[in-house]
Amino acid sequence: MPARNALVLMCDHLRYDAIACHGNPCLRTPNLDRLASRSVRFTNAFCNSPLCGPTRHSLATGLYPYRHGVVNNSLLPSEGMRTVAHEVVRHGVRAECFGHMHWQRIETGDGRDDVFPDHGYEQYHAIRHDRSGLTEAQRRRRLWEELSLTQSRTAGVSAVPEEHSYGRQTADASIGRLRHWKARGERFLSWTSFDDPHPPFFSTPELYAYYAALDLPPPRVRPDDAAPSRQEVAANPVWAQMTPLDHRVMKAGYHALVELADRQLGRVLDTLDELRLWEDTVVLFTVDHGEMLGDYGLYFKSVMWEPAVHMPFFLCYPGATPGERSNLVEHVDVFPTLCDGLGLPVPAGLQGRSLMPWLTGEASAPRREYALAQLNELIMVRTERWKLVYQKGKPLWLFDLANDPGELHNLLPERPEVARELNALLERDHPELLPETRHLLAAGRHRKKKLKPDIVLSEHP
Repeated sequence: MPARNALVLMCDHLRYDAIACHGNPCLRTPNLDRLASRSVRFTNAFCNSPLCGPTRHSLATGLYPYRHGVVNNSLLPSEGMRTVAHEVVRHGVRAECFGHMHWQRIETGDGRDDVFPDHGYEQYHAIRHDRSGLTEAQRRRRLWEELSLTQSRTAGVSAVPEEHSYGRQTADASIGRLRHWKARGERFLSWTSFDDPHPPFFSTPELYAYYAALDLPPPRVRPDDAAPSRQEVAANPVWAQMTPLDHRVMKAGYHALVELADRQLGRVLDTLDELRLWEDTVVLFTVDHGEMLGDYGLYFKSVMWEPAVHMPFFLCYPGATPGERSNLVEHVDVFPTLCDGLGLPVPAGLQGRSLMPWLTGEASAPRREYALAQLNELIMVRTERWKLVYQKGKPLWLFDLANDPGELHNLLPERPEVARELNALLERDHPELLPETRHLLAAGRHRKKKLKPDIVLSEHP
């Protein structure tokens, strides 16, 4: 029987291995672990772009970046964008979104956002960092935390206490609407998106101290014989100068933010318990993309390495048996899966496919041949075994992930026939990918540039 409601829970920058139940012995994520224990967990799930804007629009539209138009964070979606919210509202389901959605179109100098209006949600609860009650010194410290250079190489204790955090406010808003809909007996789609563990990696004193005291494993380093080489992969001069202590500080800050996100997500799950919503709500947890976290000399995202594109993906559906599935899953699958899970027709023209057959035990469900990710003209085609990465239309790297999960040996010179097979899949299914991408980059609908107020840091204000 279809679910009445849907709840999507998201984090930002959360790696696949940054959850305790995925084998991380250092992290405390009891709430994600309990959601995983009652979910079908897709272990081969991949984002459609290792960047916020493109992949979040793929989540919303069921389309790949070249099709919805947002191939980077500077572009607006193509005219006539239709999201899952448009579809469910049409069938009488209330739809609201909370937190970090990347709908912003223009960010003005006075701190107001002109939100892109046609996202389909009846209300977008755009959360702002609550700085009420902060001292002038705390506000200045927060400005320092948000500087690009600060974010890129250090972490620590935040000036913003947990009760004022972005995640706390996101959870509060989501919980309030869950109570409202339950009291009125209304069907709903709640898309609740937490910002953590997005940089800057600054958290509470308690959490940072806990993880700073642990013997966290160092980032993975590419060996001297790796291809591509260490120098080819990690060209950022800031990260190249980081010491082992610098990396430990960054890891401690990141882990602390993961636990902070888990706490707030857990409050939403507690509300499902309290309101007895589990029995008629499909609950989906995923992330926008991963985080390099110092591996191979890199931080953040915007690359096609596994830590940046491999993502956790849990799907809890009333009556479905929890367990693991290894079939390939992508962000474009979320739109059709939610419609199918709610008993609504899946619109024609979507590029994703419903995952409901994998929950209901239908043996006829076909396995996807490959996953596709895109950032501008950087393209990834990934099967369950092989990964081919393109740059500007030309094959760049080929990895045999079954025998080389660390992506250390580029086999493009030795196995050109594999590259040809993968390229044939891309040409068969997405012949317009590169032409449409180049058109978007040349003449796409660009957002206005951010206008940020000048930040002046001095010892004496």
